[in-house]
Amino acid sequence: LRYEQMLLKQNGWHEYVLPFDYRTYVDTVDNLEIAVDVEAPEQIMNFGTRGHQDHITDTGLDGNTAYVEVRAEDIRPFEDLVVRWRTGGGSPAGVMYFGQWNGEGYFLHVYDPDPALLGEEPLGKDFVFVVDRSGSMSGTKFRQSKDALEHIYGNLIPEDRFSLVQFDSRAVAYSTELVQADDVNIQDVLQYISSLKIGGSTDIHAGLMMGLNIFKADDGAVPVLVLLTDGRANSGLYHRSSFRQDVLMRNTVNAPIFSIALGNDADWEFVEALSLENDGRAIWVGENEAVVSVITDFVTTFSTPLVSNLMFDYGPDVFDVHPSEVRAHYDGSEVLVAGRFSDITELPMTLTATTGAGEAVTEMVFPVDGRPAHDFVPRFWAFSRIKDLEERMIYNGTDADTVEEITDLAIEFHFVTDYTSLFVELPEDIQERFDNGGYPVAEGSAPDLKSSDGNSMNDPTGVHSLPLTSDSGSSSSQSGSPQSGSPQSGSPQSGSPQSTKDSAPPQLSGTTGSVQSSDVSYDHRVWFGEITQAESGDHDGDSASTVRTATTTKGSDLDNDGLPDIEESYDTFPKRGDQVILPDEQAPDVAAGSAIVVEEQAGFAVPWAALMIVILPMVTIICVVVHWFMVGHEIYYKKRL
Repeated sequence: LRYEQMLLKQNGWHEYVLPFDYRTYVDTVDNLEIAVDVEAPEQIMNFGTRGHQDHITDTGLDGNTAYVEVRAEDIRPFEDLVVRWRTGGGSPAGVMYFGQWNGEGYFLHVYDPDPALLGEEPLGKDFVFVVDRSGSMSGTKFRQSKDALEHIYGNLIPEDRFSLVQFDSRAVAYSTELVQADDVNIQDVLQYISSLKIGGSTDIHAGLMMGLNIFKADDGAVPVLVLLTDGRANSGLYHRSSFRQDVLMRNTVNAPIFSIALGNDADWEFVEALSLENDGRAIWVGENEAVVSVITDFVTTFSTPLVSNLMFDYGPDVFDVHPSEVRAHYDGSEVLVAGRFSDITELPMTLTATTGAGEAVTEMVFPVDGRPAHDFVPRFWAFSRIKDLEERMIYNGTDADTVEEITDLAIEFHFVTDYTSLFVELPEDIQERFDNGGYPVAEGSAPDLKSSDGNSMNDPTGVHSLPLTSDSGSSSSQSGSPQSGSPQSGSPQSGSPQSTKDSAPPQLSGTTGSVQSSDVSYDHRVWFGEITQAESGDHDGDSASTVRTATTTKGSDLDNDGLPDIEESYDTFPKRGDQVILPDEQAPDVAAGSAIVVEEQAGFAVPWAALMIVILPMVTIICVVVHWFMVGHEIYYKKRL
């Protein structure tokens, strides 16, 4: 099995996590050996590790390479190994990687220039934070949110302009105009944040509309809007489709919208779709997490724009490029552009962008070099293409053509997605174990295990469908993490148990970025794990790095078969499933404390209500008149007599 992980460079650092599911998958091992080698195109400035500190036998840093080795005997792996590194700034043209797949050429362009090379004038930003202060935010959540706001606004630079919007059933702005981030205004907004109080219901639409109205026509600054909410809109305009369409129409300055969904009650599907279709990102933050640090770290990733309005042109022989346009590049991150090309010997690149000094044009011709070490490039292109298609379906809806393209790419490049599975041919010497449901034959009859397609796994052929867990349909790696935002199940950070442990090593968690892989072999008495090749290159980080990790655990005391037990894992956090098309959604929006509201139902409810208002009084009057002529007047005259 080849395992690939996408790492997110965040705030200047790449971080690789080698997880050990020490709660369920191993007891003790006779020998544990881990070797991690990192190779970067630029000089590695800082390199460090976390975990297994007492067992690190060697570590080193030399130019653009670094390594760490771990050795231990008779040990139960009790913690993850984390490796972090930071590289120096690159050239204004970036770094280019090339690879081949089935005779076709692929490239990966990593753009991460040294800020000092982009001019002395910084690129300012217009920053508006829209914060939920409805009743559900009361207590720890609101106090932590205010702490995060104070940190974020306290670190604005003088070139920035800002405002702040608070909302419950109505929206209130700190200032309806952008104000300069000087010392006086910063101190004033910090006092304003400190005075914020909890309100009533949740009108997210009013908060976003007020925030968007604060931005002015494009004047060179990069607009940034951040939404923080812990619930679902239950007042104002809260039908998802109408809401999102109105935001798109009113976002005249094309401000990216970054969203923070706080807690289990937040409307994650809506928040994620809202951000993606407005060129932003969304994260989900659990209430038990370090809320302040997670929020501030997230905002820091887009707090310092270096270049805006980036447009990449690679000439007429290049196709299937994505993304070709990027709204902004922020300090501490990187831009990755992947594409395909025909039979060429050199690849021209022209980049047009806006810096603090004005428009800048960068040109470079890269010689095509398809070295075998860069065989990750085609798979990176396919992976990022699949991820892009999946994100589009989040806000455009699922359609047959997109699903077909994802399926075709996944089959060609061997990815596990929401639409494809992985078949693992089991060695004959452990076939009998699976035929008996993972239990020794002597223990009696085995349960009839089922694969994901519903077929029995008690099949003498030796081939079973063992789908590897994955989120968002992107290979066997997680496409989200606390850094990237989506609520995860199965990632080491979330702490949920791993599934199908006999079919794959524990899952790594990642986002857009470096590609990492592992090969896993099995022996009847020994569990072997080896991560042999890892290539990295981020959408948000330093220039692409190569990570080579080898892990071997021998003599694991797992059970009397020498293999880990088969277990099923359960999702412990909400996550995106197969969603119906949001713009034309048929599902009802449920407002807290109110009845279900559906536009289609409302169309029938109005005529019926009008009919009842007219017919009921008329029927009542007719009944009274008939009763009078038939019975009432006789009784009346008798009484008179």
